[in-house]
Amino acid sequence: MISVLKLSMLALSFYSTLAEAKTGTRAFQQSSGGGAVIIPTQSSFNTEQEDGLLVNPQLTESPLSILADDFDHAMVVMNQDDNDIHVGNLLSACEKLQSTIRELGFVSSANDMASNIAKVRNTYSKLPITQRDSMPALLKYEQDVGITEKDRIKDSSATMGILWLGRSINYQRDMFLYILEHPEASPYDAASHAYGATVKPHLSWPLQRLGQAALNGLRSMQKETILAHMGGFDEKEYNSAKDCATRQRMRRVLASWNPIIRRWNQVLEDMGLEKL
Repeated sequence: MISVLKLSMLALSFYSTLAEAKTGTRAFQQSSGGGAVIIPTQSSFNTEQEDGLLVNPQLTESPLSILADDFDHAMVVMNQDDNDIHVGNLLSACEKLQSTIRELGFVSSANDMASNIAKVRNTYSKLPITQRDSMPALLKYEQDVGITEKDRIKDSSATMGILWLGRSINYQRDMFLYILEHPEASPYDAASHAYGATVKPHLSWPLQRLGQAALNGLRSMQKETILAHMGGFDEKEYNSAKDCATRQRMRRVLASWNPIIRRWNQVLEDMGLEKL
């Protein structure tokens, strides 16, 4: 059995990671040597608008815009059909996410995510190039060779890695939605709601209690501090216009995650597996 508590802690620590992120131009891309290089992206040059307020991000990247850029590339047209999850691109987006977490000092959480990515890549590397970027093909391969069954999933399998990578993203998605729909909610309120809706149902009773205890560490977080850093702004200069820009960037991340989560769940259902 995987360390489910560690995986839930990954999602929680990512939220606090955003609160500690430095402002400025930061776009992480894995280099061939395993480090991180800084690159500009097109969204750095966009001016954002909401409710009549224009905000110029001043050519800075933010954790939110980086996430949106990375996960946008995970949904592509495959086999001349509708958009589908491209497993290779999805893994690259998740690798950049865990690299960012690692850069900010959350080594244990980054290791947990890297472990699930490695589980997927282990099977991914065994499939022909023409098949491995299809999530259904990857899951079916493990079922065909007996690595997994519908009611028995090995901890080391790509299927297990896919399940928990998806649940981590689903947690973030639910938390962002709660923040947008409940402007007065605290970081703890948003995280607690997302935990109860997406992670807690998959945990045993003892792990549920431990997960709730971990959530209590978010009670002292200040919402404005977190939103400023998530949006890529200096907290001291954070105002209503920049808050609107931050929330718009959150919507952009959700726009990149929503089709991924929908398709992810459809694939799992089609394969007779538990949904996210």
